[in-house]
Amino acid sequence: MNWVYRNRIEIFLASCGFSAIAYLLFLCLDLLRLSALMILIIFSCSLAATKLGVRNLEKISIRFRQYFFAQQMANQYLLRSLGFFMVLYKSFTDDSRLIQLALACITLHLITMFIVPTFSGRAFRIEAINLGFPESKASNARNRLVNPSTSILESSRTIRNISQSTLEPLHIIIFFLSLKETKSILIWTLAIHIIINLILLTYSLIALVSTFLSQSLNASKEKLFKKLDDYSPELILYFSAESVDSLYQVEQWLPYIKSSGHQFVIVTRELQLLSPLNELAPDIPIVWIKAFADIEKAIPKSVKGILYVNNGMHNFHPLRLSGITHVQLLHGESDKGSSASKVTRAYDLIAVAGETAIRRYQDNGIFIQRSQFRIIGRPVTDFIIPSEKEKPIETILYAPTWEGHDSDSNYSSVENIALPMLDWLSRNQPHIRIIVKPHPLTGSREPELLETLEKIKRKISLTNSPKIDRNIEGSNIHHEFLGKESDLTLYDIFNQVDAVVCDISSVATDFLASNKPMFICDAKEQGESEIRSSYPTTQGSYIVDKTHESWNQNQNAFTTDPLRDERIKARKEILGDFEGSSTSQLHSLLNEIVANKETANIDIISEQSKK
Repeated sequence: MNWVYRNRIEIFLASCGFSAIAYLLFLCLDLLRLSALMILIIFSCSLAATKLGVRNLEKISIRFRQYFFAQQMANQYLLRSLGFFMVLYKSFTDDSRLIQLALACITLHLITMFIVPTFSGRAFRIEAINLGFPESKASNARNRLVNPSTSILESSRTIRNISQSTLEPLHIIIFFLSLKETKSILIWTLAIHIIINLILLTYSLIALVSTFLSQSLNASKEKLFKKLDDYSPELILYFSAESVDSLYQVEQWLPYIKSSGHQFVIVTRELQLLSPLNELAPDIPIVWIKAFADIEKAIPKSVKGILYVNNGMHNFHPLRLSGITHVQLLHGESDKGSSASKVTRAYDLIAVAGETAIRRYQDNGIFIQRSQFRIIGRPVTDFIIPSEKEKPIETILYAPTWEGHDSDSNYSSVENIALPMLDWLSRNQPHIRIIVKPHPLTGSREPELLETLEKIKRKISLTNSPKIDRNIEGSNIHHEFLGKESDLTLYDIFNQVDAVVCDISSVATDFLASNKPMFICDAKEQGESEIRSSYPTTQGSYIVDKTHESWNQNQNAFTTDPLRDERIKARKEILGDFEGSSTSQLHSLLNEIVANKETANIDIISEQSKK
């Protein structure tokens, strides 16, 4: 089933091809009902290909979807309509009224659903949207500010979508069923279709004409920028990412930025992130800016600093602005190469957890001025309750990382270690409850890992199955698999478990705050000595691999935890050694930025960009 879902675009494409061939064959043989059925199958496949999105698709499948389906909706409709018109023509040759109605319906539908929206979308582009401005600062509590040119068209989108996805197949289904009054019913449905299209077309043309006459294309953006000026944020949280699966990057910082008391807005460059960000932070204004040139206009002069949580490509658009402090927070620290990137030195300040992070840049040959670093710990660890002494493990968390952007950054244990580990635990530690929470991006680069995750889920499910003998140790233990749909964060789970199994990732860094045992997976098969010398966050942890032997060698970790003291010592170097909480360190950093009296030098940059 997983294979079918991952290859759905190719399946839909093949189905369309075979159905088109079958349609021509049936048409030649005058099997008109079957011809209509083939058109219905093509319509269903095309609709499913666009509606199911691109999740878990490989790049070649995404290109197929884009060029054969998403960008060819008008052409596909035209071909399907002409195909159905041929069926009607052969069936009702003697009824010119029905044939004329069908031709008029096809033409009007094409104009209303494709030509006018395409023209309006290209002539009047949506360039800025905002959500969540409070009424005290703006006229609307949740104002979706779009260009006035498209506001009326937007309001009719639902009606157009319903019309497009229901009326076309309705005509085909009526013909296919061959009811007694098929001809009369078809005439009525075609007439209704024409009337709906005329109403929508009139509605759309009025919107286009009124927008053109008002010449208010730029007014909406100016209104948005004025709202931002009136709101007077001191900080901007800038977030750019490829998908909603990366929301965890901004989610882990939001509560602590909010609690600083400084007014801020979130700016994103990806339209698909706008609504999810608004759901994540409904009380914080969210702004989507499309054009590179509008970035500088969207940043009020009240802004003292811009906060970034990743090294996204679009970060360099605001980074060029002077007079603003650009702060890289990142979204976790680990011994991965991505935690010591050359790109990071482009920012004015780099917030790191501890001294280990600073040395990591040096060890990777990246020279950054010491004055650029600010040690703040990890605010998300402030609510982790450290264990006061060692105790036997009763609940363990398996939190593997994803496969990274390339093979060099792939430290994921999902492929080779996960299933052998679960097998060993079920045999040797049956009394231990297991919680599995994979990284949300797992399988995004290597889709085959999604199958492995399914195997892990099945194994967890089978382990939870009722045992025949209730006297067997561990028979009442309930294990859990927490996927993307789970509302629980890793930090919610850390206080519930007695140990963690993880990879070279930020999970290891953050879990150090608990003082509890950690099992680090040797996913690259480097060997224990190499891992300990290359990855500082592994100090005081137990190194395991895909073999049961590595687990057998670390049996004592489940009871006495002999490496506890070494791990606590490493914690100070990795998570920072300072007075107070990490949250207070972050607040001090933000206070420092806001106290900077220099304002954003946007006017100068705007003038320079015009030359």
